[in-house]
Amino acid sequence: QTDILVLPSHFEGLPLSVLEAQRCGVTVVVTETGAVREAVEDGITGFVVPQVECERSMVDRILMLDRDRELLAQVGTAAAARVRTWRQSTQQLRDWLQNRLPELPSAAEEQPRLLHMTLNEVTQ
Repeated sequence: QTDILVLPSHFEGLPLSVLEAQRCGVTVVVTETGAVREAVEDGITGFVVPQVECERSMVDRILMLDRDRELLAQVGTAAAARVRTWRQSTQQLRDWLQNRLPELPSAAEEQPRLLHMTLNEVTQ
């Protein structure tokens, strides 16, 4: 059983390790970088600390959570409750595309297309 994921990083997009930890109900402590704030609401679904002197801030958060196990459990539970499936996360985009793209034939309906080229056509 893991209680806390600590990710001191200066360069990240949206780390999958953070999303996976949250899905498992693990409280995350991360540095302010990339898109971590899209997944971590500070004090609610995890903790975000500044990059400058992040070591001290992370140690402070870890010690605080060690003293307050109820908060540790609340944050982990809140993070797990917000986790969405890939289908849920992409539903808005899929709906938008569905309304804007013309009706496309399904892959089963499409006839295979063969491309025949001679060596002379390729080199021209």
